Amino acid sequence: MKTIRNSVFETNSSSMHSFSISNKTPAITQYNNLQLLICADGEYGWGPGTVGSPGEKLDYAIVAMLILCEDRTEEDEANENQKQVIRFTKGEKLKQRVKKYYDNIIDTFAKHGVLVEFDKKLYEIDPDTRWSIQIMHDGYIDHQSDPRENGDSYQIADWTMNDPESLFNYCFNDSYIELDNDNH
Repeated sequence: MKTIRNSVFETNSSSMHSFSISNKTPAITQYNNLQLLICADGEYGWGPGTVGSPGEKLDYAIVAMLILCEDRTEEDEANENQKQVIRFTKGEKLKQRVKKYYDNIIDTFAKHGVLVEFDKKLYEIDPDTRWSIQIMHDGYIDHQSDPRENGDSYQIADWTMNDPESLFNYCFNDSYIELDNDNH
């Protein structure tokens, strides 16, 4: 269940990610070749903590986007050889789609003087995955805030895929995500 109070999403879960998303544009328009290396290895679970720096927010967004893009469908009717071909085809299409998202982010952020580099592993498909196609990353977003099925991080994943300018504004304005759990 999700309720909106004072522009903050709240969840009914043992963990929660409260998003405070500002609609202000960043105060600085050029960042003088600020460099961000994104590994998508953040653990965004129980917290407590705040995701507030541009690099942390972009890492969270990439993890959300990759979770949303992962193809977890099983091909029950195909034989083992067919499944290998199906997984390879889906994997190549996924790599191309994700690379397009990365390129759009790189280009958009570069216009503002921010150089984004994605870890090389984020361009590869996990070869050990038996029934699913997954881009290799170690990031995690807790179940209630998972972007699938309109989880709390869906909006950020959507910006990552479809609106890199809004993603840039989110990363560099005073937006933040508060991570916590029911033990606090």
